[in-house]
Amino acid sequence: IPRYEQTINRLLEKFQAGFRITKTGHGYAGGVASSSYEILINEVPVELGDAGSPLSTPSFKNTLSSGDKSTLALAFFLARLEHDPERGDKVAIFDDPFNSQDSFRRECTVTKIIETGELCRQVFVLSHDQVFLKRIWDRLAMRTADRKCLRLDRIGERNTTIREWDIEETTQPAFMASRRALVNYVANGEGDPSQIILKLRPTLETYCKNIRPEDFGNDTLGVIVGKIRESGPTHTLFPVLSDLDETNVYTRGYHHGDDPNTADEPINDTELQGFAKRTLKVIGCC
Repeated sequence: IPRYEQTINRLLEKFQAGFRITKTGHGYAGGVASSSYEILINEVPVELGDAGSPLSTPSFKNTLSSGDKSTLALAFFLARLEHDPERGDKVAIFDDPFNSQDSFRRECTVTKIIETGELCRQVFVLSHDQVFLKRIWDRLAMRTADRKCLRLDRIGERNTTIREWDIEETTQPAFMASRRALVNYVANGEGDPSQIILKLRPTLETYCKNIRPEDFGNDTLGVIVGKIRESGPTHTLFPVLSDLDETNVYTRGYHHGDDPNTADEPINDTELQGFAKRTLKVIGCC
C-alpha cells in the first residue's frame, strides 16, 4: 500500500476530504497479506483500531462520517485503477459511488468517473440517484455513441425487466416533482389531496411511455390500459394492468372538468393514500 499513499492523498485532496492517510505499511500476520495505515485529521494521527476498540478512543470507526468513509473507499478504488498497468482492458463498476457523500463532492465524483472511462475499456455506474446519473449523462453529451442508460424495472410483484432508459424524459421536472409529491403524501401526509389526486394519472402515463414508448406515444392512461388489455399477458406491463385500470377509473372524474360525472364529493384520505401507494409501487418507488 505505500506506493498508493501519494495517489490516495491526492485524490482525497480533490474530494476536499479534510483528512489524509499516513504511515502506510503491509504485513503477513498469520500468513495473510494485510495493509495498515493511520488517518491524519488536522495533523493528528488516528489509528485504525478494530472491532474491539472502545468508543472513548479515537479510531477509524468513530472519527470519520459515513460520507468520509465512502470517499476514502472511492479514493482507494481509483488509486488501484490508476496504478494498474492493465486498466485499459478492465471493466470498472461503480456501485452507488455518491452514497452518503456531501453534495460538494458530487462534481469531483462525476469527473473521476468520466476520467475512468478514458482509462478503462468500459465503465458501469449503478445508482439510485437519478440526478447524479443525469449529471454524468450530460457530461457525455458530445459522445452519444459511447453512453447508454439501462434501468431495472419491477413489473408486478415478482418480475423485473431490463430496458433502455430515457433519462431525459424520466428526469424532467414535472415527473420528478409529481413523484416527490406522492412520496411526501404517503410518508408524511403532506400536500393538498385535491392536488395529489391530479398527479396519479400523469405519473403513470409517463412511466408507461418510458417503458414502452413504441406502444403509447401521446396516449392517455385510459388508452394505455386498453392497449395493454388487448395485447394480453405477453405485454410487458400486463402484470400491473389492474393497478393502471383501477387508478384510471378512480381518477377519471377529477381530470375532466367538463365531464358530467366529475367527482364533487370530498376526497377520502385513506382511499387516496392507497392509490398513491399503488402508483409508487408501479413505478418502482417504494
